[in-house]
Amino acid sequence: MSAEQDKRRGRDGAVNGGAPSGAGAAEAAAKEASKAADRALVEELLEALEPLEARARAMFGAWTVYLDDKPLGIVGDGGIYIKRSSADRLLSRLARPASPYPGAKEHWLLPPKLLRESPDDVRELLSAVAAALPARPKRRR
Repeated sequence: MSAEQDKRRGRDGAVNGGAPSGAGAAEAAAKEASKAADRALVEELLEALEPLEARARAMFGAWTVYLDDKPLGIVGDGGIYIKRSSADRLLSRLARPASPYPGAKEHWLLPPKLLRESPDDVRELLSAVAAALPARPKRRR
């Protein structure tokens, strides 16, 4: 490889912005598939929470889910991670403790199958969690 090609090579192994090859291509494809699966899971969660005021925002490789304008949890790596709160007693029946990423505070990992099997129960449960969470402070402008 020439020095000029070496300069143009990106972090993903692609030259001139082209598609990565070999192991880099497989890794990129797996990452894209994971992102698509997380996006579908977010859409399914938001649908289960209708007609409540729910929204999601992509942040740092995962999705933050808000209910009543309060950050409720994170969707990432194929899991739904709900924040700990005074409503933990309700979540302990259906979820297990887990961290959404290394170094994160422990959350409740809600099985995605509950969205399909019991959307009304999920809506009621997450509504109770949101009610137990403190209000977000208003931003100063």
